[in-house]
Amino acid sequence: MKKLATLTCGVALAAVMSTSDAYAQRITKGPELVSACQSLIDSGSQDGSPGALCKNFLVDMVKTQEQTLTVGEPFRARRLGPNEDETACFQLPKSLPFTGFAGQVIAYADTNPEMKRAPAYELAARALAQSYPCTEEQLRHEPQEE
Repeated sequence: MKKLATLTCGVALAAVMSTSDAYAQRITKGPELVSACQSLIDSGSQDGSPGALCKNFLVDMVKTQEQTLTVGEPFRARRLGPNEDETACFQLPKSLPFTGFAGQVIAYADTNPEMKRAPAYELAARALAQSYPCTEEQLRHEPQEE
């Protein structure tokens, strides 16, 4: 009976942990991103750590950009803002350390407190647009949505 109870407890614990890991891998809110990025700066980004979530968030953004753009084109995050009618335009540098990204997200959220309530994607896109803005030329030649 003791073995069965231990096994049941172990299975239940594993289920809870895998559920929380699956949930944790998906940052959706600005405060979650700020917290994860602060953790990355404070403690690094070892697998399974809160800092790894910030790192993974940036990796996912970059992968999305690579899959949707021609090399050298700026990235336009669309449907931002309360009415989903705003765009943030940025061009990622060739190299962006994870701690640099984390610091930019935190700094942007600190200077724009209303963004702490925004979706994580919007917070990150606006932080990157502030740090790596599109040129005036790129902004003038914005492609039309299809």
